[in-house]
Amino acid sequence: MLMDIVGIVIAFSVVMLLLSLMVTTLGQATQAAFRLRGRNLKTVLAVVLDPALQGQPESRSLAAEVLNDDEIASINKVTNPHSSVAKFRGPAVSWVDPDTLQKVLTRISDMDADTDTQSVESVVNRFRGVDKHLSNRFTFIMRLVAVFWALVIAALFQVSAPTLIQQLSTDPELREQYAALAPDVLQFAEDTDRMIAEYQPLFDNALKTMAERHPDLANDLAAVDTATPYLGDVSEELSDIIDGVENQDQILAELEEVMYSDVRRHRDEMLQRAAESQRYLSLIDITPYRYGNRFYYSQGVIQFANILGVLMTMILIMLGGHFWFNMLKTAVSFRDLLAPTSAEIKAKESARNEP
Repeated sequence: MLMDIVGIVIAFSVVMLLLSLMVTTLGQATQAAFRLRGRNLKTVLAVVLDPALQGQPESRSLAAEVLNDDEIASINKVTNPHSSVAKFRGPAVSWVDPDTLQKVLTRISDMDADTDTQSVESVVNRFRGVDKHLSNRFTFIMRLVAVFWALVIAALFQVSAPTLIQQLSTDPELREQYAALAPDVLQFAEDTDRMIAEYQPLFDNALKTMAERHPDLANDLAAVDTATPYLGDVSEELSDIIDGVENQDQILAELEEVMYSDVRRHRDEMLQRAAESQRYLSLIDITPYRYGNRFYYSQGVIQFANILGVLMTMILIMLGGHFWFNMLKTAVSFRDLLAPTSAEIKAKESARNEP
């Protein structure tokens, strides 16, 4: 009886982990593809520029112009930051150094009689204090993205948690089929988590790539302090270190290009991991929209039980990949402890065969 319960937990955790990994990877791909960090910066900067407007279109337009300035957008600069395409794609810049922002705003104020030096300093001082707000707001945005993808994935694959548990409880063969994937799914989850973790230290990776391209600058690049979440700080420090080096501006622009290339690469890798999660699910016959519309609406009747089951699945998915990874790993270890050894099996067979 206990082994059956453990088997149900393993099989159920396999499905939840795969769905959670799909949500995580799609969330990461969404963040990279839609430049959510840049959008977050633009929104907060718009409020900082003019708190009275509270980020209304006028302040957003000014924020877009500032983030597209030559001093800030050394690469990926767009011709018209107010175009529909530019608004859809979002700004490529994810952080602005306060000193650089002050230079840009000072230059703008010199061309605008309505803007004085005191107001520029006030804006910059406000901006220096938004680090925590930027981080909290971005975390909130990513949670909303995760909720969106969790609902989409649960509804698309039509997985009802109560129904799945009932099926696993009454069908030992199905339970074994799902549980057989556990080792591969655990390894897949570890690989995915490592890929996401490797993406986090972008500055270290970018400087390593730059050192490979410019061996003569390897010592200078190694001296750059990357213990900062901001590209502007890294670029500024590198600029000071290589001051006077030939093609200094080209090297700094290349560093930023490497950074953005890593973002695009991460997006593509996460989409591939999402596709791999789907492949694993297809091995246990969980495919997109497998029951069709009748899963939600059949013969004029709304299938509330299935809808509630999907919502329950969404909530369980939102527990996250780490939760289901640990759950699956613990259940597999517990099963191995409960499983009888070959010696015990032989001893029982011998006892049965004795007269």
